[in-house]
Amino acid sequence: MKKFVSFAGIALCMMLLSAGCKSRHSSTTSDSPMKMKAFEEPSYETSIPIADRELLLKALDRAGHEKRIVKIPVMVNLSPPIGIRAWHEVYIGTSSDMAVEDKILLHLNDAALGVSFADRLHQYCPQGDWCKLWLVGYWAEDLPVIHSDPEPSKFPFSIRAVLGPQADGDKPMAYVAVKSS
Repeated sequence: MKKFVSFAGIALCMMLLSAGCKSRHSSTTSDSPMKMKAFEEPSYETSIPIADRELLLKALDRAGHEKRIVKIPVMVNLSPPIGIRAWHEVYIGTSSDMAVEDKILLHLNDAALGVSFADRLHQYCPQGDWCKLWLVGYWAEDLPVIHSDPEPSKFPFSIRAVLGPQADGDKPMAYVAVKSS
């Protein structure tokens, strides 16, 4: 009798679990599993030379207030890494020999990436001390930092996509996307 009650209990649990699974997936229109949508790069209406720090910061602040996507070239200093981070510093630029006073240092939020920025660094820049990448995201952090406050000298940037390495012929410009309606 005990074996029958155990078997009946297990069978009932299995039926309830499978019924719950069916109801969760019944709203999808296809039998295939849900897939993440690939990032679609927007159209850009404004380009700003990164050499003009004041103009660039004004344009990026305006884009941040308007919640517009921006595309920026960044330099990532990979050595020495600090703590668990895979990088030492990240700033807007196309050259590793940029003057300290000209650097716009970034505090990155990679929560929306799905794959961490550190993993992307290993993918695009497996060796070397520097990595030149294109990042797309929002100028201003959209998620609060829980573990620590960003340094006051760093500007918050929420990454939406890592587009890949900068090419030698890329212009040293930042781009602001067309305002979405």
